[in-house]
Amino acid sequence: MSDNQEATVTSMTQPTRAEPLVVQVSRQFRARITSGDWAVHSRIPGEKRLAEELGVSRGTVREALRALTAAGLLEPRVGDGTYVRASDELTGLLAHGGGTDLEHVLDVRAVLEVAAAERAARHRTDAHLDAMREAVAARAEAERADDVDAYVAADSRFHRAVVEAAHNPLLTRLYDALRENVVESIRRTTALPEVQGLNDLHEGLLAAIEDGTPEHARAIATELADELGFISAVVEDEARDGDPADARRTDGTA
Repeated sequence: MSDNQEATVTSMTQPTRAEPLVVQVSRQFRARITSGDWAVHSRIPGEKRLAEELGVSRGTVREALRALTAAGLLEPRVGDGTYVRASDELTGLLAHGGGTDLEHVLDVRAVLEVAAAERAARHRTDAHLDAMREAVAARAEAERADDVDAYVAADSRFHRAVVEAAHNPLLTRLYDALRENVVESIRRTTALPEVQGLNDLHEGLLAAIEDGTPEHARAIATELADELGFISAVVEDEARDGDPADARRTDGTA
């Protein structure tokens, strides 16, 4: 659903008087978000329409929307309505912060992705391996085509597939909550053609997970995180000094 396409209201019922109306209305709005009826990045209906749908005052609707905005689920845009920012509070909290430091994002990614790689080597299925293979092939093709957007999307899919293969729902949820930060960190550390050896590390991680060798998978994931940390440091130096990106390592050494 595009940003300009308004979300629909379905299956909402008029509140009762057993508890505060604002609480009931907030709960119904939250259900629309978590169910996907109000998709992330979509514009929700206006206050008047929502009030008429539920048979409550616009003031009640306004307070319910404010509560969900404070939780990070909604984002009011002056002159353009209210949009769904996130599907749960954790994602909303992280998205609401904005401007997260690249080094901090990579630190958190390292913790999650290294742990996920080790577990993935134990728990991966054929479907997980297929998803990883597709992503590795797609990122290599995107590099050859000098397509940064496709490269970032493919790299994001690969790391998400590794996390999912770990078979830990909480780990997956935490990683998904960081999705916007992860994608942005990939974009900020991407320069095509990619740093020498980076594709080899991705293929090596895939091979270790496929072979079912947790220690090897953990070691490669750690090396990959270290490599991204180096690239991040170069990116930050360039941002401060205004130097061109040719300072990035091309020989695989520090």
